[in-house]
Order: sequence, then C-alpha cells, then structure tokens
Amino acid sequence: MNSALQVIANLKIIHEYFIIEKLHEKQTNVRNALGHNGQLVNSFSVMLTAMWTQTSPVVPRHFKVTVAKCCEQFIGTDQ
Repeated sequence: MNSALQVIANLKIIHEYFIIEKLHEKQTNVRNALGHNGQLVNSFSVMLTAMWTQTSPVVPRHFKVTVAKCCEQFIGTDQ
C-alpha cells in the first residue's frame, strides 16, 4: 500500500487537484445514495496534505481504516 500511495501522491495531476487547487472540496458528491458521503475522498485528501506538509513520516492508518469501512459496506450490500 505504501508504494502505491507514494506513486499516487507524486502524480502532478493528483497534487494539483487535492493540494494546490483543492477541487475535491467543490466536486465531491456527498449526497450520492450509493457513495460514502465523501469519507473516502476526504480521508485521502487529509493523508495527501500530511504527506506534502509534514517533515515526519506519515502513517496512513486513518485512510486504511476508511478504505476498509467502505469495502465492508460495499461487500455487505452485495450479499
């Protein structure tokens, strides 16, 4: 997971979208009945911001927990 997050965090388009322009704040659909109320994108944004601003290592624990919760909800509705 760490390697994938490092690659994604260093993509120019992702950096501009989440960190510089903060477009995700305007474009996240929190009312979608099939979505997760923006929890996943917000958690990802917090993690990216920490990766770009902190000088200490970032542990993506909150993001991982959020992904797990979204997966559980998705799998739970499929059965």
